[in-house]
Amino acid sequence: MKHNQFGRLRSQCTPDAKGLPADGVQYGRSMIEMLGVLAIIGVLSVGGIAGYSKAMELWKISRQKEQLAELFLQCVNLKDDFLR
Repeated sequence: MKHNQFGRLRSQCTPDAKGLPADGVQYGRSMIEMLGVLAIIGVLSVGGIAGYSKAMELWKISRQKEQLAELFLQCVNLKDDFLR
């Protein structure tokens, strides 16, 4: 700890006029921490894309089932019309 002009102790990591700590040590994230964050984001992105693809596939299958049911219903109605 260092003394300031008023005789009080000040922390060594108090920023100076440039915004850097007075002791010259820079504080922040390390490269390994940043790579870990990027890896987590990558895994979550892959999972999200896979989930989205699966949801789209299920939606398309559901839409095709509805279209087939509608086609079948229309064929039954046409058959009834032809029989009259």
